[in-house]
Amino acid sequence: MPTRNNGPLPKTRINLPASITDLEGVFLNGVPLAEGTDYSVVGRELIINQELIKEGKLGFWRWFFGAWGVGFYKRNDVIDVRHRRNGRTTLAHDLAYEANPVPD
Repeated sequence: MPTRNNGPLPKTRINLPASITDLEGVFLNGVPLAEGTDYSVVGRELIINQELIKEGKLGFWRWFFGAWGVGFYKRNDVIDVRHRRNGRTTLAHDLAYEANPVPD
């Protein structure tokens, strides 16, 4: 098992909404993930095998410089899930997750 600093790699846990019943695919920032390697599903929980990061709130200085056309961008991971709903394929975009991952 790969480790980071002599401990297990962090994983991000995402509670799947009740409307998602027939999972067809998971995407991280638009890139498809492989089940078993990149993610797993345990009950109503989607477990991503890496640390995901949310950008957070826009502070005053970032807003100020942005108003002048100077951009500062931070990492902001987005998880999308493709699933079947009422016989149609649909996409759940930008599922909520905790920014601090939980080790396995």
